[in-house]
Amino acid sequence: MRRQKNKFFTIVVGLIILFGSQFNTHAQTCSCAAAPLFDPIEYSTLKDRKWRFELSFKYHALNDLVEGTEKVVDDTDRTRTSQFLMLDVRYSLSRNVTLRAVFSFARQYRDVGISSAAPVSTNGLGDSMLSIQYSPIHYSPKNLTEVALGGGIKFPVGHNDARIIGIASEDMQPGSGSWDTLIWGYASHLLLPGNGFEVFGGVSARFNGTNSRDYRFGNEVIASLGSRLLTKNNLGIALYGRYRWADYDKRFNGNVPNTGGQWIYIVPSITINIQRDWGIKAEVELPVYRKLNGFRQFTTTYLASVSVFYLI
Repeated sequence: MRRQKNKFFTIVVGLIILFGSQFNTHAQTCSCAAAPLFDPIEYSTLKDRKWRFELSFKYHALNDLVEGTEKVVDDTDRTRTSQFLMLDVRYSLSRNVTLRAVFSFARQYRDVGISSAAPVSTNGLGDSMLSIQYSPIHYSPKNLTEVALGGGIKFPVGHNDARIIGIASEDMQPGSGSWDTLIWGYASHLLLPGNGFEVFGGVSARFNGTNSRDYRFGNEVIASLGSRLLTKNNLGIALYGRYRWADYDKRFNGNVPNTGGQWIYIVPSITINIQRDWGIKAEVELPVYRKLNGFRQFTTTYLASVSVFYLI
């Protein structure tokens, strides 16, 4: 057990060093400020009185310039990225009730290649989330179906007043500066008992508040559907599709041009359970369809993440 814990903490420290070592380099942020704190398909239940810790590094590249549904040439030679270090902590009060807290550290970066100005970046604590989930139906030796419902709040523990030359734009802030409400539902079904093939789906909605500068990011709905296979050698392979709809951002109750739209992503992922109580997960989110509001928007090229998780 001690050897397993040492391996886990070695990987955790490595992720922290990897993230921290880049603070003096030119990185970037996303046009949808704040960390991606919630994914409903990651909300399966835990056993009674169990803890689950997950540390993740997420890299979001937003270099596609899209007009409506078509990708167009970017004549500005712009580079934009967001990077997040996230800690996800869950605790099961019972098989039916799970508590969850997520904390984030964010770094945003932007470089306009044709400009003589230096690249700009911000970093700091991002948003956090507290939530509770109720699972009226969960897996058991006699039941191959799981259903979960939940809700939570996203709150601005970090700052959203980072400065570059004056206050940075909303999409360059580490956090959103607003209090938001989330609700979701999740269901999965094992086609085979024990190790085997599982199908799952989830839907979530986020209702965003307004920050201190009267800016509100657009409300959004996300729906996911897919399947995963857990092999006998503790290798998990998943493939799912994700649809996201986001309303226009608002400032002073008016629409912010060139914000919001619809996206469809394909998400392959792989999980390696190195030991029974810990493992590593990697996934990448790739856009296959965009229909964006307004004239033109910079949007996701890809989002890649690597995580290490540990159960007690």
